[in-house]
Amino acid sequence: MTFVPIPYGQGRYAGLLSVDLPTATRRGDVFTIAVRQLTQVSATVAPSPPRPRQPKSTKRAPAKAAIVKPRSFSWRQVLGAFQYTLTMKDASELLYPEERLLASLKWRIGVMPSSSRWLPVLQRYRDLTETRVRDFGGEPGSIPPSQAGDVPTKTPTHPEQPSPGQGRFEFSGKVTAIHYDRFGDFCGFTITSEEGREHRFRGREHAVEELVRSAWTERTLVSVLVAEDDGDWPAVISLRRYQLQSLNPK
Repeated sequence: MTFVPIPYGQGRYAGLLSVDLPTATRRGDVFTIAVRQLTQVSATVAPSPPRPRQPKSTKRAPAKAAIVKPRSFSWRQVLGAFQYTLTMKDASELLYPEERLLASLKWRIGVMPSSSRWLPVLQRYRDLTETRVRDFGGEPGSIPPSQAGDVPTKTPTHPEQPSPGQGRFEFSGKVTAIHYDRFGDFCGFTITSEEGREHRFRGREHAVEELVRSAWTERTLVSVLVAEDDGDWPAVISLRRYQLQSLNPK
């Protein structure tokens, strides 16, 4: 268990969560990381008024009631929580996605303003990704910046495109672009999977635009279900909270 102090305030903070796993892990091992935001809550309870003592004789003055001070209590309260589930894979499966992530991070850092609060976070994220690429047998120094996450002379080892004949296809990933036409109207969006594959979808409805923009802002995992004969128009859009495990069609 680790406690991380968070400065008091109402704004959002930029940060990076990294997890150090045991070295003796095997393929298929599952680790669950629970994160909770706690706050210190206090309350003061006023005591009940004491009952005055009755005098023994009417000739004596009534006795004064004892003064009881209020009591204060404090406790920790959970404001919010989320959870990660990590499933161990072979280094050969993890290398290519990490190389694509590194190429994308290098590009984003290169175009990000130096005044952005996210710059030191992404720089730390890049350093950790370079370490993972090196541990998986890659050469992080040979990977150039790429907006699309392209890695020279490499192709995905696990193709995302599902085979036809299932009637409907499902694509899962995070929203990486929102598209508008020449008149400024919403016309679609793009998601990128954990394998680094991109798929663009069309859309016109304002409710879809708000849903996609929220997923883009919050970095929420999105699953888009499309018909086999019309793979550009979403039939169902699902927002997920758990880590992507499979990209196979349903």
